[in-house]
Amino acid sequence: MKARPELYSIISRLHKRDPMWALGDGIDREIVERMEARLTKDILREAEDYGGAIMVIHETYNGQIFYAWEHVNSDSVQTSLECGAEYLEQYFRLTAFAAYLGSEALDGFCGQGESKMMTFKSWLCQRPKVQAMKWSIRCRPK
Repeated sequence: MKARPELYSIISRLHKRDPMWALGDGIDREIVERMEARLTKDILREAEDYGGAIMVIHETYNGQIFYAWEHVNSDSVQTSLECGAEYLEQYFRLTAFAAYLGSEALDGFCGQGESKMMTFKSWLCQRPKVQAMKWSIRCRPK
């Protein structure tokens, strides 16, 4: 029995390709963006077939694998560029907030109707929700 011709053509193309080609120059951004756009379309098309949901395989920290149906739409499917931009935005916001905690840079700006001159630290101590956020940022394991 012979192998299928389309499978043979795929395998022969893979054998001809240099496996180290991406290490020298990398992959062009346009190529990656086209692949991600095609993958996004495929995910959304498959979700349409199953009522707006796709099956996703999850792995827990202890190595257990489980399957779950997750509902997706065009807003929930993100490319790596979109995920990276969102992560950086959140990271810089947290970093900027953490940098001002305990800093004297904001003294005098925080209590503008409460007292004439209030330090940032005293303003922070009067707000337990912000204080809890401060400790959750500082006490996070590295």
